[in-house]
Order: sequence, then C-alpha cells, then structure tokens
Amino acid sequence: MAEESWRVPTPVQELAAVVVEPPNQLVLREQDRPGSLLLATDMPEPIPMIDLSRLPAADEAAKLQSALQGWGLFLVTNHGIEASLMDAVTGTSRDFFHLPHEEKQKCSNLIGGKSFQPEGYGNSLVLSQDQILDWHDRLLLRVEPEDERNLSYWPKEPESFRPELVFGVKPHSDGGVLTIVLVANDVAGLQVQRGGIWYNVPSKPHTLLVNLGDSMEIMNNGIFKSPVHRVVTNTEQERISVAMFYNVEGQKMLEPAAGLLDENRPARYRKIKASDFFVGLREHISKGKRFIETLKI
Repeated sequence: MAEESWRVPTPVQELAAVVVEPPNQLVLREQDRPGSLLLATDMPEPIPMIDLSRLPAADEAAKLQSALQGWGLFLVTNHGIEASLMDAVTGTSRDFFHLPHEEKQKCSNLIGGKSFQPEGYGNSLVLSQDQILDWHDRLLLRVEPEDERNLSYWPKEPESFRPELVFGVKPHSDGGVLTIVLVANDVAGLQVQRGGIWYNVPSKPHTLLVNLGDSMEIMNNGIFKSPVHRVVTNTEQERISVAMFYNVEGQKMLEPAAGLLDENRPARYRKIKASDFFVGLREHISKGKRFIETLKI
C-alpha cells in the first residue's frame, strides 16, 4: 500500500548514487549528530591488543581482564586465521554489494516486499514513520547450527556520504554473547563510548575486534559490561566489515550464572527467555534504546 511505503526503505547504495540530500528518514536530529557528541582525541589508555597464542600466560590473561573491565572490547592478533582467508571473505562481501540492485533484492529481508525478518539483505526493522534509519545496507546470515542455514541469502557493506547528517550504525550495544568483527579495508569509523565520551577504535590489518554483548553482561551479572558503540560514515572511502554474532539458543533462559551470586552479590538482571530477549532487543534498537536496561533489578 502506498501509504505504508515508509516501511520499505530504499537501499543506501541506491540513494548514494542518485540523491543530493539524504531523505528525512536517514537524517539525524541535530542533537544526535556525531559532531554534537563528545569525541575524545586521546584515549585514557589504548584498547588492548590480545595475543591469542599467549593467552595462557598470566600477563596476557591480566591484559584481557583489564580490557573487559575497562572497555568491554579488545583487538586480537595471532588468532590462527590465515590472512588469505580473511581477504577472501571480505572480497566476497565487497563483490556482493557491488552487484546490481536487482540481484541483491533477491536476498531481501522483506518477505513479499513488506514483512520484515532478521535474515537477508536490507536495512533495519521499520516500526514508525519518524524512525531514523542507519546509513548502511547489510546482509545478515545464520551460519550455525548448519542445518538451520537459510541458503537463499548471502554477505555486507555500507556506502556513505554527508557524515555530519547520518550514522553508519547508530549507538547501540550488541545483544548476543560475543561479536567478532573483521574490518576489510582498515577504514576507521567504529567508535566506543566510555564515561559518556566517544573514542575511535583503531583498525589494523588482519586483526579481529571482539566485543561483549548484552547476553554476556547478563550472564556475568554485570562484572563485564557490553559496550555501547556506533559507526560513523566516511565520504572518501567505502567501509566493509564482516561480523560474526554468537547468540544464545532461543529456547534457553538468559540469567546471571549461579556461581557468581551470593548474599553480597545478588542478581542484577531479571531472567528472560533468549527468544523474547531478542524480540525486545530489535524493538528497542529501532527506537535508539537499550533493552538490557529494562531487565535491571
């Protein structure tokens, strides 16, 4: 129906090719624009680089603990993944997003052109006409368990311009247990919030970025926090990233681990079924809010 065309956002790559000004559905409110928010030029301390091959060593384990307590994320080197494989994965992703629009639409995350599902190519769930969308296109795929793969879909990459008006990905925290990110072409853009200030996360060739998700924060009862982060756009270069999200199985219960609780350390989060948690997560992210805040006791 024409009156509900706002539910089907135009792919960002198509907009970037033909429009001079981004449409209102993508333009941030003045107070939410990156230039209006505190951004530090210097970090209180560097985001740690964890050498996975040395993790059994006490000093490397201490560095990991410090990273989780201070930032909620860290960079990883010596992870055992061949550079050639990482380049092949990101190259395939780039090739997908350079396909003609009609080809990418065959993987659309809108069933019948209007009913949203998480998997597939497109943008975010659109709940209202005044919702501000992110300036990116994406392809979300379920890869494990293998028998639940939906092979009718495929890869991801955002295009960008007018960085003062739009976000590549709005401020949010990930909902799962862990997110592992490979930035294909070392183009900066990821920022993490700490103490109300935004910091640029460095991008290094063939390293991985690991950050905790809300599910992990709940399970460890808030000892380690899930970091709020965002991606700002770049007018000069395309930014391609490949992210692997590790989530709790839908039928499982999300709750603080019993071994971390006692009379002096009560549960800080309410118990919730994982599938219900992710429904709430998607709805809150679309509104620029954190669902985990509603679970705090």
